[in-house]
Amino acid sequence: MDELISQWIKDTRKSSYYSQEDFAKKVLGKSKRHMIRLENMEAKLSLVEFLQIIIYFDLDAHPTLSNLLEKEDSMSQIKTLFSLAKDPTYDSELLLSKIELLENATISSYNQSRLELMRSFINFKDTQDEKFLKYFIDHIENDSIDGIRLLNCSLYLLSNAQIVKCIESLRRNDFQKKAEILNKLLINALGVLIDRKYKDYEYIDQLFLKTKEFTLQNREYIYLPILFFHMAVFNKNIANKKDYKYYKEKAILLAEVYENKEMLNNINKEI
Repeated sequence: MDELISQWIKDTRKSSYYSQEDFAKKVLGKSKRHMIRLENMEAKLSLVEFLQIIIYFDLDAHPTLSNLLEKEDSMSQIKTLFSLAKDPTYDSELLLSKIELLENATISSYNQSRLELMRSFINFKDTQDEKFLKYFIDHIENDSIDGIRLLNCSLYLLSNAQIVKCIESLRRNDFQKKAEILNKLLINALGVLIDRKYKDYEYIDQLFLKTKEFTLQNREYIYLPILFFHMAVFNKNIANKKDYKYYKEKAILLAEVYENKEMLNNINKEI
């Protein structure tokens, strides 16, 4: 609901040709900073502020609220579909028919684009036609976090070249908006490429450095043991004994520091 309210505020402001500062001061009697926080979902719109907007722009409160509630229901259904799309055992045709039913309903252009994104990925899984993957890659940065989760759960379906293409297509600013799930995506992509013995060793090193930098920047230190574990496996595969020893010891140390007993057992078992 917060996302819908944030979008409603933004749409109301833009359709009335108000800057953030003007809207904040003239409509809400607040600072521009407060307006930015409302639009970024960092602050919640109070009932008083909602009524101020309704009164100022002479809007009808009842249909406005009804519209927001209808959109919330659509978003809830779309989230459910994304969850189903991540399940490899779920019937694709049934899922596509559910998408079609939702598309026939009155939903926003934003939600239409999310459904199209999902459809393109399902079609790619079923047909392996590159045009569907291309659409997915080209539009994933405009989607919510659900699209990244869908890609993350489906990495095993992609070829090595497709994984690299997906990773490299993600724009830098996306990495700030979706930090945690992108961290998992990068680490899992690295793990899949190493497990398949991907031959571009230079790219493996680059992806490791990129992922490590991103992990440290976002203070997601809990992911460091698995990251170094992947590199230990990589260096073991290519018979680089010196680096293998370094990454193995580092992975064990980090697993002990962050008290990850399961990771520690896996490291000792695998390498």
